[in-house]
Amino acid sequence: MREKRGTFRTLFSWKEMGAGERYFWGTILFFLVPFAVVTLLAMINTARHPEAKRPKAPIIEIAEKALFKENLEKAKPAIARDLQMKEAEANATVDAAVERIFAPVYARVDDFLDYHYSIVGEYAELGYAAADRIDSIVRERLFGKDFERRFAEELSGVERRFGKLLESHGRFIGESAVEGVDLSLNSKVYEAIERDVAGNITVTAAAFIGVVGGAKLAARVIPKLTAKFLAKVGTKLAAKVTAKTATKAAAAETGAASGVLCGPFVWICSPVLATAAWFATDAVVIKADEMLTRDDFRKEIVTAIDEEKESVKKELKSHLALALREFSRQTRKRYEKQPVKVKEMIYGHSAQ
Repeated sequence: MREKRGTFRTLFSWKEMGAGERYFWGTILFFLVPFAVVTLLAMINTARHPEAKRPKAPIIEIAEKALFKENLEKAKPAIARDLQMKEAEANATVDAAVERIFAPVYARVDDFLDYHYSIVGEYAELGYAAADRIDSIVRERLFGKDFERRFAEELSGVERRFGKLLESHGRFIGESAVEGVDLSLNSKVYEAIERDVAGNITVTAAAFIGVVGGAKLAARVIPKLTAKFLAKVGTKLAAKVTAKTATKAAAAETGAASGVLCGPFVWICSPVLATAAWFATDAVVIKADEMLTRDDFRKEIVTAIDEEKESVKKELKSHLALALREFSRQTRKRYEKQPVKVKEMIYGHSAQ
């Protein structure tokens, strides 16, 4: 036992240690003392804090932010470009539809002129003019009986295409608005907005047709065009009557002289000759009129159709552009006024 105690004193006796052992244990003591002091201070400071102020795990809370509005503000240039593209597509649809509407009218121009520069056509025009119904000939011969029906059908096609464009633009706005939004938290709100937008698409497309109306617009087009032709037709008829009056006066004298040669058959011969002279004069005057005026009259008719066609396009495009822009504005407004739910991490303290 004494031997063991002696050994222990020898191991931990500073004087009996060698230089290497002293450096080793000195280094340990050098680090041990500051560590003990720091640990003691930390324990003292921790003990001073009450349990209530000790931090606890983070809490997830739901807050509301104007994310839809912020997203749409960022996407404003892109939405404007998409709107411009949709307007261009709507205009192209109108151009194609109106060209199809007026194509048969252009095709009837030469037939109308053939009829106008004929004996049958001239007397028909005189008869209708006497009854104040000269516009009926222009309407039937130039526009055909199905003009209003074709007009309405083509505009129905424009309406369907317009509805698709509204739907596409509304979807573009929606995708821009929900960028980075947690839809699982906002599913009900988002579905409600989508229903509102879909309803607005239906109303906007229907309102377009309600404003212009296929048959209504066609009914306005025909009188405007016929009015331009009637003045021209009336002037030509008056000129023809004047020319034929002088010509037929001379023909009447010739017919009277011929009646003398008929002898006892004058009661048969004179009416026949007079009738022949009358219509022969008509044929000459009509042919001369056609040679002098047909080309110019055709150009006037085609120009009038061109002007009215472009007027119809302009009116339809204007209505479509206004409706599309208003739809875009209302759709963006519907998203912007709706707050969005977001998750937030809240770091609090315990209640003890």
